[in-house]
Amino acid sequence: MLNHIKNIRFISLIILLFFIIFITSCKDNKPNNLKKADNIIRSATNTEKLTNDSGISQKIDKNVEIDSYLKKARELNSSDINESIRYYFKAHNLGYDLLDDNVFNSELMKYAKTVLYKNNKSVDDKQLDDQIAIGDLNDDSKPEIAIFNDRYTLDDLTSNKNSIDIYYYNKDNYTLISSYKGKYIPEHCIKIVIGKIAKNKTGIVMEGLNGAHGGQAYVYILNDNNLTFAIDDIDFEKLYGVYPTEIKDIDNDGILEFSGMEIDPNSSDQSMVYSDKIIRWYKWNGTNGIIECKVEKRVDRPTGQNNDNIPIDYN
Repeated sequence: MLNHIKNIRFISLIILLFFIIFITSCKDNKPNNLKKADNIIRSATNTEKLTNDSGISQKIDKNVEIDSYLKKARELNSSDINESIRYYFKAHNLGYDLLDDNVFNSELMKYAKTVLYKNNKSVDDKQLDDQIAIGDLNDDSKPEIAIFNDRYTLDDLTSNKNSIDIYYYNKDNYTLISSYKGKYIPEHCIKIVIGKIAKNKTGIVMEGLNGAHGGQAYVYILNDNNLTFAIDDIDFEKLYGVYPTEIKDIDNDGILEFSGMEIDPNSSDQSMVYSDKIIRWYKWNGTNGIIECKVEKRVDRPTGQNNDNIPIDYN
């Protein structure tokens, strides 16, 4: 029994000594461990700093390259418009936003007039401004060009040869991707606009002139590089007006509205010129129709009495 107790004491003493040695060893190595941890942290910090510095350097280099392309593009504006456009798109490929560049948009309008407009009729510069629209039709951050080619002549009233041509930038050039020559096209174009026609859809809205003074709105969408008319016959008839009207965002929601104009049946003067008019504003409904969103009354008076058009809430 006595020997057994001695053995237990001896084993306990050995365990205690081992524990003391282990604790002492840990204390002795603590500074080294802390030093190693500090070195690891410093190394990670330096790596992150180098990565950030490299990213900043790459961003600076890219901005310098973009600026050089833009400078070259603007130098070529008056001498080689094709090459100028190519340099603008070189900047775009590096992330430059062409859609917000007014100088580029001005150059692109000039390019459309001088290079892309295929009509052999004599059209003045102001008319061309109204017959060409620039905007991102397919939401890829690159602007497309829409051109109304006015080929309508009084010599052939039965044949409307007008077209709406869509050009897309591909492989260093603007190329024709769609040409609409269908049933729904006016005799003449008052204004053509590319813009939002629904929250998630960009389209073309055009105010056309048919006959001596009749106006009508037209809405088109581009699907798979195919320009199609977006309104059915029943709703399209509602867009006819005794005179052309405007295309604009009347409620500031970023979506274009368009309208039709009719003679107010309650107007004391029922003549085309001096009658009061009702203007009905519409939005595209997202499929193939329109939604009425506002009605106004416009008062016209003979020259000398009141020559202003006065918008009045009608509803």
